[in-house]
Amino acid sequence: MNLKNKTICLLMAFNMLHDMPFLGFRYPSVLYALLVIVLFLLLWTHVRFNTIKSILVVFTIPLLNIFTLDTSSYIQLFQYISGLLQLTLYPLMALFIFETRNYKLAYFLFVLYAVMNLITCITTYYGNITFPGASRILATGDLDGIPFQNAYQLANIGGFSFIYNMVMFVPILICTWKYRNLFNHSRLISLLSIAFVVIIFFTLLAAEYTTSLLLFVLCLFLFLIGNKINFKKMLLWGCIGWMVLVFLKDPVANLFIDISESVESVDISERLMDIAYNLRDESVSYDSDLNSRQEKYGKSINSFIENPFGNWSQEAVGGHSFFLDSLGKFGILGLFFLVLLYYRIFKIYIYPIRNNGYYGYALFVFLIFIVTSVVNPQVFFDFMMFVLPLYYYILGRRDGQPYYPHV
Repeated sequence: MNLKNKTICLLMAFNMLHDMPFLGFRYPSVLYALLVIVLFLLLWTHVRFNTIKSILVVFTIPLLNIFTLDTSSYIQLFQYISGLLQLTLYPLMALFIFETRNYKLAYFLFVLYAVMNLITCITTYYGNITFPGASRILATGDLDGIPFQNAYQLANIGGFSFIYNMVMFVPILICTWKYRNLFNHSRLISLLSIAFVVIIFFTLLAAEYTTSLLLFVLCLFLFLIGNKINFKKMLLWGCIGWMVLVFLKDPVANLFIDISESVESVDISERLMDIAYNLRDESVSYDSDLNSRQEKYGKSINSFIENPFGNWSQEAVGGHSFFLDSLGKFGILGLFFLVLLYYRIFKIYIYPIRNNGYYGYALFVFLIFIVTSVVNPQVFFDFMMFVLPLYYYILGRRDGQPYYPHV
């Protein structure tokens, strides 16, 4: 490996370490900005342009969002461009690994990711006990002064992105448990996988993210049906689930009420109760989280209906759904690029393992990816375009079925 490649590998590791709150807090902002620029340029010049071109369409909507910014604010524009560079780093890092066929680097970075997030899970759990609601406060940005933010970061408490990355990591852990015989020390790997899933559950519970907990529960079905999932079965189960909600609303609502009464978290209890009321077509509190979400989603939907060709304004949408906000801002053009985004990610990263036994686990991660982009304002490109392909690259090497993105 030449000096340039060694430099890229080192910068990739440093970039990943920045995602850990405790370490990221200690990165001087100027040095981190320099790291991002240098790593971006090195990756851009090293990876073939034809390969990069295959993923560029995925970032069309983030690029279009530049036109919704206040162009008179150069600081805001600079910050957004800096964010775009960070957004593309992980996909470029994955492309670098696949082009260089560097299995050892892939294995090292994946293990680094797992260890970093295992530590952050534990510290987030205890951090939310010490600072109740810290993870939710980090998500909303409603901080009571900088000292509190510093305290949360020093305690290594994960926020919104960390929580949902961990939800998407659960299918990977279950897949590892299922295919544990492909790894050395299979019993230890099996035990660690299950332990990590349990730790993630308690972390989500302490962080009080109700949606993430519901998705986590769905993930647990993968223990039974993970390697049996395909598009047809997902559609069938989705239709069955919809019919259950339509024809058995009252029993389902009662189940949510029973669960809400048994959990200690007031926030989770209130949100589960709101879901129950909604299933019964009963009104919920005006200031409830569910009502607030519905208003924000409705604002984006109304913007799309009233301006089918887009209004190209951030103020016209609710700001709480990447999918619906993109429709509200960019109209039919936004819908086209959303479909293209999901299609390209599926085609590049999921489709190559369609004949493998672990295809169902990847498909389920893709489903969570879509759901989170609908119910939340953020889309997790880093997980879908870096963590997931790295994992299946490692797994493919071990079971003799090489995996490479379909670029």
